[in-house]
Parts: sequence; structure tokens; C-alpha cells
Amino acid sequence: MTIPAVSSNGPLSASDVQASYNQQRSDFQALASALQSGDINSAQQAFVQLQKDSPRLAQALSSDPSSSDSPRIADLKSLASALKSGDISGAQQAFAKLQTDVKSAHHGHHHHHVTASTSGTDADGDNDGSSSVGTVINATA
Repeated sequence: MTIPAVSSNGPLSASDVQASYNQQRSDFQALASALQSGDINSAQQAFVQLQKDSPRLAQALSSDPSSSDSPRIADLKSLASALKSGDISGAQQAFAKLQTDVKSAHHGHHHHHVTASTSGTDADGDNDGSSSVGTVINATA
């Protein structure tokens, strides 16, 4: 028996899911790029857009901190806090910790490894930027 995915607008098609994934991935890459360049305003804007495009992430971030938060959710909450306060150094540190925790969580699994790298070798071993950064959002919420 197949149960279709349902949203407030009806069933989601595979292209809807792919478009959402691609948008979240783009948002995440914009955030990484802004943080890497030290641009707090762009990082804040990218993070706001990421939350708009990922309701599950926004919901997870709006919950009160708890001991049951995954390390990635805790990292994202630290990132959100640093961005809100305009602390670029704190945001960069929280983002680096998020990258480490995501890599650790997916190490040894037989599916795509997730990285938030914006330069150098990406998750699939080349330098085309095609790593699955958007999966961070799906893996955290």
C-alpha cells in the first residue's frame, strides 16, 4: 500500500520534493559562503531564508532547548543565537561544529555523506560543489 505525501496544498510530487531540497541546499550554501567571507548581514539573511524554505528546521529552532536535542539541533540553535546577536565569530564556530557533527553522524553509513563545505573537495570526492548540504536540514529535524 502506498500513502502519498500530503501538504496543505495536496500531494507532493517528486519534483516538488526535489525543488524544495534544491532550494534548501542553495540557502545553506549561501549561509556557508556568507560565514566564510565574514559577512554577518548576508549570513543572517541566508539563515532567515533557510528557515522559510525549511519549516521543519524553523520548528526545531523555535522549540526550547532540551537535553533531547540532537547535537545538530543544538549546533543550529547556537548558530541562530550567534547570528541574531550579530556575532560573526560565534556563528562561524557554531557552523564549524555543525559541519563536524553532521560528518560524524553520517560517517560509516552507506548513503551520501553530508558536508557543508563551500570550497575544496566535496562529499562525492570532486570539486563541483555537488555535495548533499541540504540533507543537513532533513537530518536535523
